Amino acid sequence: MSSQTPQRTAKRSGVAHRMVMAIGLLLGLGAAFAAPTTVSAHTGFESSTPSSGSEIEEPVDLVTIVFTGESTPVGDEFIALTPAGIVQQAASFETVDNKVFSVRFDPPLAGGQVGVRWNVQAADAHPIEGAFAFTVNTNGQSTTAATATGASLDEFLETNDSGGIGQVAGLVGVAGALAAVVIAVVVLRGRRDEAGERRAATEATRVTPDGP
Repeated sequence: MSSQTPQRTAKRSGVAHRMVMAIGLLLGLGAAFAAPTTVSAHTGFESSTPSSGSEIEEPVDLVTIVFTGESTPVGDEFIALTPAGIVQQAASFETVDNKVFSVRFDPPLAGGQVGVRWNVQAADAHPIEGAFAFTVNTNGQSTTAATATGASLDEFLETNDSGGIGQVAGLVGVAGALAAVVIAVVVLRGRRDEAGERRAATEATRVTPDGP
């Protein structure tokens, strides 16, 4: 019995060591795959003035859009859909920190429901876009956006910002696959070591002479 106790203790110690190694590897993988998405996770739309769903009593020539991280306008940059169904490009925009953008429209937006859409690139080069709408009541009157350009307000507000979700999902999938490989390697190695220990113990028992 005394000769088996150290072997059992060593086996348990080996299993514990392998488990610690596996946990360490998994934590390392999690940190490695979480790091590339940090910038994207903290870069997005924060607020706007006028805010989404608000009602304004006078024409709007200045729209302020705030992002949670540094962004660079790309593509269509900033555009609006007027109540007449006309897509109107921003006359100009300016920013001092690449987070808060002052967007000007000329002529001013007025006469009913107005949509504003933005298209920017985050600091990690990941493109993001979004849209919001508000209502401008001119002289207490408002109209519903027409379809002069063939696009309704609902269609205009639809954006495709699934790139970030796809990127995160892909990274999570890769991390999960690598984690499964690590676990499989640790388990197989543990089984192989245990089999070797059992063979060694059996051989030691066979060659050990019986006592008097």
